[in-house]
Amino acid sequence: MKTKKFRLIYFVLALCLCTFAIGFGLYGNRNANVKADVNVELSEKYSVGEALNFPDDLKMQVGSEEYDVTRIYVVFPDGTAHVAENTVLSMVGSYEVVFESTVDGKCVSVKKSFRATGSLISFEGDDSFATYGEMNNNWTEAYKNGLKISLADGDTIKYARPLNLYESDMTDIISMNVLQKDTVADVGQMVIRLTDVYDPSVFIEILYKNDPTADVSVLRASANGGNSVGLNTGSAGVGVTVRGQNLVKDRNGTVINTNWYKNKTEEGKKQGPTWNNFTIYFDNTVKGKPCVSVRQTLEQNKATVALNKMIAEFNNADLFAYDFNGFTTGEVWLTLSPSSFGNGITHAPIEIGAIAGEYGENLNVSEYEDLTPPTILLDVPETGVKIYAGCPVTVPVPAVYDASGVKGNAANYVVWFNMDSSAPRMISVKNGVFTPNKVGNYTIIYTATDRNGNVATKTVNLYATTVAQEGKLGVDLDYAPVGARNAGDVLSFRNVSVISLNGEASIEIRITTPSGDTETINVSDDYILRSVGNYKIEYVCSDVIYNCVYTDEFTAADAGQYGFDAEKIIMPEYVINGAHYSFDHVNLVKYTAGGNVSAEYEAYMISDGGSPVKCDASDTEIVAENTVVFRLVAKNDPSKIIESDELKVVDVNYKVKNNLQFGKYFVGGYDGAKSEGKSYTVFSRNDKSTDSLDFINPLVTEYFSFSFEIPAGTANYSLTIKLRGYNDRDNSVELKLGEDATGSYCETNGSKVRISGKLSGVSTEVRYSAEGSETYFYVVNGNGVDERVRIGKSVSDTSCLFGLTTDGVDEFYVYGVSNQSFSSINNFDDKTDPYLVVEKAEPVATFGSVFTTCIPVSGDVLTPALTKNCTLTVYFGDDIYTSPIGTEFINLPVNRVYDVTFDKYGEYVFVYRFVDGKGNSVDASFLVNFIDDISPVITIQGKTEINAKIGETVTPPLYTVTDNCSAAENITVSVIVYNERGMLVSASRIDKNSNGSYTFKQAGKYTVYLYCMDETGNFAFATYTVNVR
Repeated sequence: MKTKKFRLIYFVLALCLCTFAIGFGLYGNRNANVKADVNVELSEKYSVGEALNFPDDLKMQVGSEEYDVTRIYVVFPDGTAHVAENTVLSMVGSYEVVFESTVDGKCVSVKKSFRATGSLISFEGDDSFATYGEMNNNWTEAYKNGLKISLADGDTIKYARPLNLYESDMTDIISMNVLQKDTVADVGQMVIRLTDVYDPSVFIEILYKNDPTADVSVLRASANGGNSVGLNTGSAGVGVTVRGQNLVKDRNGTVINTNWYKNKTEEGKKQGPTWNNFTIYFDNTVKGKPCVSVRQTLEQNKATVALNKMIAEFNNADLFAYDFNGFTTGEVWLTLSPSSFGNGITHAPIEIGAIAGEYGENLNVSEYEDLTPPTILLDVPETGVKIYAGCPVTVPVPAVYDASGVKGNAANYVVWFNMDSSAPRMISVKNGVFTPNKVGNYTIIYTATDRNGNVATKTVNLYATTVAQEGKLGVDLDYAPVGARNAGDVLSFRNVSVISLNGEASIEIRITTPSGDTETINVSDDYILRSVGNYKIEYVCSDVIYNCVYTDEFTAADAGQYGFDAEKIIMPEYVINGAHYSFDHVNLVKYTAGGNVSAEYEAYMISDGGSPVKCDASDTEIVAENTVVFRLVAKNDPSKIIESDELKVVDVNYKVKNNLQFGKYFVGGYDGAKSEGKSYTVFSRNDKSTDSLDFINPLVTEYFSFSFEIPAGTANYSLTIKLRGYNDRDNSVELKLGEDATGSYCETNGSKVRISGKLSGVSTEVRYSAEGSETYFYVVNGNGVDERVRIGKSVSDTSCLFGLTTDGVDEFYVYGVSNQSFSSINNFDDKTDPYLVVEKAEPVATFGSVFTTCIPVSGDVLTPALTKNCTLTVYFGDDIYTSPIGTEFINLPVNRVYDVTFDKYGEYVFVYRFVDGKGNSVDASFLVNFIDDISPVITIQGKTEINAKIGETVTPPLYTVTDNCSAAENITVSVIVYNERGMLVSASRIDKNSNGSYTFKQAGKYTVYLYCMDETGNFAFATYTVNVR
């Protein structure tokens, strides 16, 4: 169930400082016993849409005197005030009319109340209507009379009384019939919609559709506008298991009996026309997975259920690729909208026998009046809550719901002390907080009023049984202050605990670092003080009533300590004998007051439990036979050490050319071997007491696939594929595939889905795919299997560990893992390109923009990935790009990011390269073109008006040209001369062969333009004048 928060809106009605009285106003303080009244009789009840009109000469009787009514207001159910001039009652609920008069300079008012009701049945359009009367002869006696609707095409009918689908486990929504002709549907389809009363974006739609050619009607259900589904028995469709029933997901919908005359038996035809009435109901017996279902009764035995089918179960991953989070409180609006009319009809003939348990005369009402009080929801035990005397208590704020709306959009409350005693006392509450100063019982009484005047109350009892000790804030925190520490120290919070008077309590730890960043951790986490400076720890402790924060502040001093940025070295669980590995992805720093400084460490490898041997962390060959441990030690502080887990060594003939043992890349309960002439490696069960297999090398997650075959004839088996995150190994996804007596299936998250087609006897490919916020496994083979299985969560790491678990399988074949073939034909070594995934820049860049490179994802199926074997080179034109600080971008290691500034015109080429352990390489490159849309600047330094004689040659004055990216020598400058009539007389370019001079042969006034253009075509100009005599 979702909880909706309301925004509190205050409506203030300024009525001349009036004092209101219920029913009658009082005449000032001097005449407190004199009643006031207005001689206007209001009805107790009106209908929405009516208008109120009041005479202009109304009088107010105050005692024995009469006074003119000077102002009239109508206060609507939502609290807004309207001047009473032909006021139209536009909403259902309680209204107040306020009459004002001035008596002896004071405002006197009279207030009168009434209600406005709406129709039980309403239409969006004006061309539909409803009557009440006898319906078709297939209704039971109780439903013999009901609503007969004539609904215009495109119109919608709305039922004013909200339906509460959560009030019980099973709720009948509507019993109805859409009357039809024999061969062509009067109404092709109709949408039955259930819309959340408090959130119109949440809804369920049931589509009722007629198919005269197939003599059936079908129903499909969907939520929030997603794809719709219908369920049937039989074999036509995708097999699914829903609530223990083997069904099929039918793209057409759930088939129900329909009204076609020709479907009746000869005996049935003697009884007259056939009307197959149906009931849609909501099944909430499985919490979190609501189901929409349908039932019908036999024509000749109206009390016997002839059909009872599930239409759809929501939050079933086998049916829907989306989640339905439910309705706010279960209250929904019911609407019906028909379309696709046939037989020339203009109105849909609909019969309604019951709506949510209301039938017969209960439907024969013209108006609906809400008599249901609001719902006040508060997550506090009914038995009450224990509190401390002396500790401030924040009054819990409840959620308040009502279909008509809540006055003030919130509940009011009053707090009492010893309310049930002979001397109860009201407690002062300020800003939602009060302090229970004494031991005893405190009671909060909540009151909420809806717009129809219905009032709901809720009581919460608080028992102050103990006086709080000094410093306690409601939830006790057992901890020791951190005290003075040094940067590089490790804090442990495992001894921190909370104690609540009410039992269960939670704690969250927030640590604010010297830089101002805040990190949230759990009590089970250790925390490294990675900076010198002041820290603040906030222990946020919560229980059912308290939410308090304990604060501890301390300083981490500069003690010259060193520290690694990880708690251990993350490595694969298995390493390959003879292969090279790197473990230089861990950083060491020295903590100083001026900031952390990179420091050096020494790397060691411990083989087969022996002594540590120095090695190169960037490139180390495995020479052990059984186990390896990697270790890093700070050079200047040998006490700072981190290690990897103990890694198992596997021999796959790695260093023997053209004799790589593919079958040994899986370790566990099966042995792999080549199968001559076959395009796979065969795996046969060994004598190890395990049904699992691990693939020894990490894989690139987004490219994971696995092709395998379970031999034909294998029965009652399963094979489970499991992917775990490389860094977070608790983050995993699984897919179980198998066959049993019913057929093939796949299973994930405990939900089993039937598969069309046979899994065994042919190569089957399983592929992992993350698509936006959803994650899937695709399962495909040559036996017609083609499934997309929604997982519901993803592997968050870019690399993963792959494993298998089997049941009932003695032998299976592996065709491939990701892009690597496991064929036994001419497949003797790793000759497959590795993977390289990079984030590309936008293809067009503007001047001065900066692109931050990525740390790419690289990997290979059969060989480990060395950090130094993945590099980045950036070209600018034909040259290597050099950054503004002088870094040449050639074969840079990509275990960190770099900034590339686009500050020169031209083409930038980014080339990432990764080389695996067998020398196979892959490049990932992309281009970025520089876009310059800024014009150059040309400035004349000399005179801009020159005098010359006929026949004199004039050279352009001195000028300067600049541009944001083009160098001055790459800017083209042209000289254009126009005479005083605007005619072009000369054009030339200034270059090494010309200085742009021109000889003037006629007298007159000439304008000379100096045009300049940069390398991308942007231009600018400056002018000067030449007067020739």
